[in-house]
Amino acid sequence: MKIDRDNKYFIELIVKHCQRIHDFTKRFNGSKKMLLQDMAYQECVTMSILQIGENANNLDDDFKKNYNEQPWDDIIKARHKITHHYDEIDVDFVWEIINNDLPLLQKYCEKILNEL
Repeated sequence: MKIDRDNKYFIELIVKHCQRIHDFTKRFNGSKKMLLQDMAYQECVTMSILQIGENANNLDDDFKKNYNEQPWDDIIKARHKITHHYDEIDVDFVWEIINNDLPLLQKYCEKILNEL
């Protein structure tokens, strides 16, 4: 049985994983030091970033062109960077994503969901 997954489904998952990262970070008091020290925290956050990239990759090209206020290709590239260098996680890169990119992505995806 094929599961019907459309763009809305993938956007909902992106929002879910953005919120998870927000919750993880809040749990550790927004501490970069804790991200450096706690491998479980790193793995939770990076796994959610991987999921965000995977779900962005599943969006239709026309959808991404229509909703182009986010750099979908950069989101997908971030996933690839983390995936292919997993044993060498660049914590500064991940920290920048957590603090600068994900809040904007979550807000934009929530706006999309309100329009769909």
